[in-house]
Amino acid sequence: MIRSFGFAAALLAASCTSGPFFSSNVVGGCSKDSDCSLGAVCDPARKICVKATPPTVSTVVVTPSAQAGSNGFYTRAAGVNVPVDITVVEGTKGVGATGVTLAINGHSYVQTTFTTVAGTTRMFHIDVPTTEAVNGGFEGSA
Repeated sequence: MIRSFGFAAALLAASCTSGPFFSSNVVGGCSKDSDCSLGAVCDPARKICVKATPPTVSTVVVTPSAQAGSNGFYTRAAGVNVPVDITVVEGTKGVGATGVTLAINGHSYVQTTFTTVAGTTRMFHIDVPTTEAVNGGFEGSA
């Protein structure tokens, strides 16, 4: 009776660790992502397959204009850009963001260069030209 209780307790403890876990095609655990089933990646530290999760956008920050009297708005003119910082929190190991695309009024801005904020969190910076980010159906109709 004590042995079966100990075995059941061990199974319960194993099921309560950080998961979910996926099967590995390799006896004894995984060493690379291809050892895991579809939708999973290998956690080499624990040698187990874990569910792959995509990166998520944490914040999007538009820096207000510092120009006096602008109320934070930018003048629409050639050479004037609106700085936008996009922070992305990484997903599971191996599923990190390699770039972001910001779409504004039919224009797309792609950025693949990033800075590491902390751990696996990345920040992408995009300068959006004010001449391209115009919303003709809204501007000037206040």
